[in-house]
Amino acid sequence: GIRDTSVTGVQTCALPISKIDELPQLINILKGEMSFVGPRPEDSYIVNKFFKQDHLKTLLIRPGLTSPGAIFNYLYIEKRLKSEKEYINKYLPLKLSLELSYIKNISFTYDFRIIIKTVILIILLPYFRLNPEKFSEYRFLKDKLSEDS
Repeated sequence: GIRDTSVTGVQTCALPISKIDELPQLINILKGEMSFVGPRPEDSYIVNKFFKQDHLKTLLIRPGLTSPGAIFNYLYIEKRLKSEKEYINKYLPLKLSLELSYIKNISFTYDFRIIIKTVILIILLPYFRLNPEKFSEYRFLKDKLSEDS
């Protein structure tokens, strides 16, 4: 499914403030299994049932702690999602297009910008959730999400 069931009660309380559930993944980065920036893998059910051929490219890159799709998820999906069907039909195509764009434009500078934006987003998460259009890179999505509603 869509929800991560590995998050503990303590982490759930701290999650809106600090995204503390991501900290254990730093060990995976040190082991070389993940990078700081890279597409976040989807649940295998979603991959097998709903991914198009082009979307599979997101699975060829080392997964990251953050990515353009992860930022989009924090801003638009986490608090608005009503059903798996809505995620599959409305949000997944946009999220995957951001991940594919990342793959096409991958660079140290782009990764650095994503890391900085992620840190800012975590610190100011409540503000950006109320005003996602203020997060400049995702302004174009506001119109797309409004069209699909």
